[in-house]
Amino acid sequence: MHTNDDRHTNPQPANQSGLTITNCGGAAGEVRLVAVGHLDYAAADDFYAAVLEAFDAGARAVTVDVAGIEFSDSSGLAAVIRAHKTAARLGCGFSIADPDDRLTHIFAITALNQVLHVIRTPAPGNPGAAP
Repeated sequence: MHTNDDRHTNPQPANQSGLTITNCGGAAGEVRLVAVGHLDYAAADDFYAAVLEAFDAGARAVTVDVAGIEFSDSSGLAAVIRAHKTAARLGCGFSIADPDDRLTHIFAITALNQVLHVIRTPAPGNPGAAP
């Protein structure tokens, strides 16, 4: 019996989350992660694992730069909340840096802007800029 099943002729990569997280280091006890792509169901566990790994490695504060997040769903927001709660439980700091207007709006309508520490990095050449 012959079937026309493209899964065998066109395999997909194992990690299809569409999210890349880079550890950019930071000052002593601080870690800056840069997240790029989609923060959704497929990537939520990866996001949380990256934050947890930073704390496990000894970070006392983690900032996640989300300027490169193109899309986030409720699973992505849940991962952010989970990371925030874990940091609080550990007595550590957790911040979100540079969300775009869309993500800022989502934080506002879900009241996460009242819970999360959100940092706005001034644009180069405009050191006094603040939101």
